Amino acid sequence: MAGQVTYTFDVPDDMGEKVTQLEMKMLKLDEEQQAHKRATGDNLKAAHELTKASLVGVKEGEEYKKLSLADGSIDTWWKEASAPLRQLAAAAYLEVNQPKEEQSKAFLATKKVKVS
Repeated sequence: MAGQVTYTFDVPDDMGEKVTQLEMKMLKLDEEQQAHKRATGDNLKAAHELTKASLVGVKEGEEYKKLSLADGSIDTWWKEASAPLRQLAAAAYLEVNQPKEEQSKAFLATKKVKVS
C-alpha cells in the first residue's frame, strides 16, 4: 500500500503567526463523509470540518505538531488559531481537494450531447 501524500504550505511571515507551515492531505471518501456527519447539516461547519480533516499538522518555528481528530488536538488547535490562519487552512484544503479551474474547464469542454 502506498504511503499518504501530504502537501505543505508556508504561512506568510507578515501575518505575525507562530505557525510557519501547514501540512494538508487529500481526503478519502469516508473522511469526507465523516466530516459532513460531524457538521450536522450546517454548511459553514461542514467547510470547517472538511478543512480540519485535511489538516495533518502544523509547524511552529522548528517544532512540528501532528494534529488528529482522534485525540482532539485538531479541535484544540482550530479553536486557538486566528481567523486569517483558519482561512489559509481552508484555502489549502480547496487547493489540495478540488481540481484546478483549468482542469474543470477542460473536463466540461468534453461534453457531448446524445439523443436517444
